[in-house]
Amino acid sequence: MLRLSCGGVLLGFGCGTFRAIFNAPAAETAITLAMAYITFWIAESNDLAIHVSGVLATVVLGLFLSRFRAYVSVKAEEPLHAFWETVSYLINTLIFFISGILVAEKLFSGSEHIHLADAGWLILLYVLLHIVRTLTLLILSPLLYYMGYGFDWKSGCVVVYGGIEESIR
Repeated sequence: MLRLSCGGVLLGFGCGTFRAIFNAPAAETAITLAMAYITFWIAESNDLAIHVSGVLATVVLGLFLSRFRAYVSVKAEEPLHAFWETVSYLINTLIFFISGILVAEKLFSGSEHIHLADAGWLILLYVLLHIVRTLTLLILSPLLYYMGYGFDWKSGCVVVYGGIEESIR
């Protein structure tokens, strides 16, 4: 477990140090896309025997690129942002579409129906999700502050109560 998590973080950081500025929006966009896929592939590949977390490696790569975006040329910044916004939108749409299909299939197939006890489980889950969000924000607030995002208790309340609006952002 330690190898998966720490190795994924180190691999993402290492891939994030690649800084090639071409001053060409298409090339810089292609490089960021390729870096995301290559980072995940290196981490998860059975051929390379690294066996670290591809998700963590890719997330750390994204955080690193976000923090040091000054290495992206000014000419490429807007097209790069538009590209990743589009990718984010498409992935979110697919995730929620597939989730809806899976939930509907579970609800309406077979003889199983929703029972009154399920409502109690839903309320418990709702409360537990708020507790987990609060703890996560409390633990990560120094990191958020250090990375320059800023953090105060008002925004924390909005995040805890509002939850996650998108699965990928």
